[in-house]
Amino acid sequence: MHRARLYTLAACVALTIAAPLVLASPAAATPPGVPSVTTTRSELATLTVAAWTHTTTYQRSLFPTWGHDLRQLRHPARPS
Repeated sequence: MHRARLYTLAACVALTIAAPLVLASPAAATPPGVPSVTTTRSELATLTVAAWTHTTTYQRSLFPTWGHDLRQLRHPARPS
């Protein structure tokens, strides 16, 4: 008798956990309001790309960490 109650309880718990997973509606694959390919291409074609103008204002010395080779920082040279 005790074992039957345990199995019944386990089945109820399993159904309680599984029911929302089975009955839930699937997520929409496409979000609403996505423009068509034609609209997207025409809007992108209207964008203007500015000429590069900051070649004299960039100073690599302001970014010292960019000078390191990250592979060397992760794997320092091993003594031979």
